[in-house]
Amino acid sequence: VDLADFDGRQVDWGRKNQNRMIFFVGRLVREKGIQVLLEAMPGILSDFPDTKAVIAGKGPYEEYLRSRARELGVSHRVHFAGYIDDATRNRLYREATVAVFPSLYEPFGIVALEGMAARTPVVVADAGGLREIVHHGVDGLKCYVGSADSLADNIMTVFRDPDLARRMMENGYKKVRDEFSWDSIARQTSSVYWDVIDESRGSGWRPEYMSNSRLGTLYDRLRNYGRYNFSGRRECHCKLL
Repeated sequence: VDLADFDGRQVDWGRKNQNRMIFFVGRLVREKGIQVLLEAMPGILSDFPDTKAVIAGKGPYEEYLRSRARELGVSHRVHFAGYIDDATRNRLYREATVAVFPSLYEPFGIVALEGMAARTPVVVADAGGLREIVHHGVDGLKCYVGSADSLADNIMTVFRDPDLARRMMENGYKKVRDEFSWDSIARQTSSVYWDVIDESRGSGWRPEYMSNSRLGTLYDRLRNYGRYNFSGRRECHCKLL
């Protein structure tokens, strides 16, 4: 996640929670679980009738979702935004009270990291990569996969507990900054390269494609991107190669 996309200014929680908005962004397909969010809306609206949900994205499931919202009697509180550009997406992340990703299946879940980068509480399904990213009650909340009741309960927990919401906002932002920002990924990638070079230079072994000249080129390139202490310690302040 590029933190530069989110300017880092913290939106006042009171304002976020006064204008309650649930935000989802992604492809409108069954696997994303948007139907679970729609099924959670009646319970949420019974306690927080001013809540609105903004669903951004396009996909083959859109007409079904619109129809389902009408069946559930919540279409007046659900806005299908269609395709949005990055600037609009980032603004909606920041303005949202909670970013919700109730996926039935999710291989990684970068959307949760985007929500954290925007300092917005996230509620995700306990599925796939989302399960690994979010630490429940610390930097976000997790609900049972496919359960509208569980999703509604966790969303309303964010609404009702401002202290928890603020803690999760800050912890989520720190997680992205320290583990998933491009600078962090660059340092981790550079460290792997350094380890390979150290082992290769020390052992005398070379893969067939890695001649001394090519190894030297890679070595010099890494030196240009970081500071190398020849005692073997590295301090890498670099961009991705």
